[in-house]
Amino acid sequence: MSSSFLLGQITSTYLTIAITLERFVAVHWPLKARTMCTIQTARITTVLIFVFSVLYGTPIYFSVYAAKVPTPSEMKQKYKIAVTALVNTYEYQIYYYWGFFICSFLIPLITLIIFNTAIYIRVLYSRNIIYLLPGLE
Repeated sequence: MSSSFLLGQITSTYLTIAITLERFVAVHWPLKARTMCTIQTARITTVLIFVFSVLYGTPIYFSVYAAKVPTPSEMKQKYKIAVTALVNTYEYQIYYYWGFFICSFLIPLITLIIFNTAIYIRVLYSRNIIYLLPGLE
């Protein structure tokens, strides 16, 4: 997997979670949302998500290198992508497979299900309360 791909995937996934959390705050605490959901908070959140994505993908940057391929003529130099010894370690395998599964799939899926369900339930509850108010039919 490309490190740039991983950076983009982790960043976009966690930005989606941040937007969902902001919606959750706006629906559940509408009066506090004006102070909690600000442009400054959004900027800080975006920077933190980007830093997390870079730190999470750092081992992948060190897992490959450009290896020189011997050619008959020295006029042309060819390179191929080769893996480092880091890839064959047990820790890297756990990081790569389980870390990717947990950080890219499991945590975002569970978080989005919980908060979007809470938003949906709150909106249904609010709609039912409006229909029960006198004079609104």
